[in-house]
Amino acid sequence: FQVEEKEVIIINGNLQAGDTLYESLIREGISATEILSLQEKVKSIIDFSYLPIGSEYSLKYNPEGKVTEFTYKPNPIDIYCINIPTSDSEDLKVTKEEVYTEVVRFEGKIEYSLYESMIECADSPMLALQLAEIFAWQIDFLTECREGDTFKIVV
Repeated sequence: FQVEEKEVIIINGNLQAGDTLYESLIREGISATEILSLQEKVKSIIDFSYLPIGSEYSLKYNPEGKVTEFTYKPNPIDIYCINIPTSDSEDLKVTKEEVYTEVVRFEGKIEYSLYESMIECADSPMLALQLAEIFAWQIDFLTECREGDTFKIVV
């Protein structure tokens, strides 16, 4: 006798130019009936008729195949997590995730390259690349940075 374990399924997506959430979910293989049911359940929180380009979403299904959670991120700051009841006796639960901002100062001395020095002090290759993009018109980071130069960054 073997018990088959069913898995929780999570579907992630984002809206492209000209997309609606409905179209995006259809492409993900979600039925029209399911989408309309979801829309009805969350209409007091999310207006499906206007969602910005780039909005991210995820749907979480329980092992029985019912949507139990809808997460919606219209921008990098606002994140809504909607727990959807599987029975009519439960209420919809909405939480808005808090975003914390922290100002951090990094400073360092160039030993070989700005990129390597920034990774050493900030441990962030992305930050090093973003800095290079911001100042690309003013500074040639390959030829103008010299050993011993210093830098300070507030992010």
